[in-house]
Amino acid sequence: MVVYTQAIVRRPCTNFKDGITEADLGMPDHQLSLMQHDAYCRALERCGLKIVQLPPDPGFPDSCFVEDTAVIADGAAVITRLGHITRRGEEKSIASTLSQSKQLLYIKEPGTVDGGDVMRMGDHYIIGLSQRTNSDGARQLASFLASLGKSATTVQVERFIHLKTYVSSVEDEILLCLEGYINPDWQKAAKHLISVPPEEHWAANCLGANGKVLVPASCPKTSEALEKAGKEVLCLDMSEFQKMDGRLTCLSILL
Repeated sequence: MVVYTQAIVRRPCTNFKDGITEADLGMPDHQLSLMQHDAYCRALERCGLKIVQLPPDPGFPDSCFVEDTAVIADGAAVITRLGHITRRGEEKSIASTLSQSKQLLYIKEPGTVDGGDVMRMGDHYIIGLSQRTNSDGARQLASFLASLGKSATTVQVERFIHLKTYVSSVEDEILLCLEGYINPDWQKAAKHLISVPPEEHWAANCLGANGKVLVPASCPKTSEALEKAGKEVLCLDMSEFQKMDGRLTCLSILL
């Protein structure tokens, strides 16, 4: 199990509502999003993590979703080339922050990778080929990971923005997957696989760190399943981020 010590986060900017979304859940309330982000950071601190708080960046309305800008592989960080053109540039300040502790590697044009398409299971990484991550980007990322002693496979993402929209790995040992989208190979690799019911689809993306799991507050069945698997559950209201297609892993980079 990977032990994390830090989390890089960025608060939502004042024009957060102008970001990219397909959720059709209404416009986010900025003040409420700040309160929810603060609660998220407190939950990460409960997981034993030191928070590295970056300032809001109004030049990029989606920039609080820092996960997409980098893929961490122990002592290295792969800085991504974001799939949506309006987001390119978000990665610059993240790279500057990560350069203090990580070797930096870069996805180059024409490759694109979003961190939300990359799921780690131990020393193996699953890369989703999606609207945001293309085959060239996946090839570059897999090559970098191989040079770092890691393995990688790809999977086609259908219907969803990112791979981790419908599946997430909780500390390498527990896999959460939306009912109807379970891959038999993942089922073999995971010690525990939890099928997330459609009415709790937000819980297909949960964030695990150091024995605890952050779970959307509206998902009691998934919370109960995680507790039965031996995890301490921290429930969080994510309503304002869900309006912008945001999920729990989207808001941090764990180191």
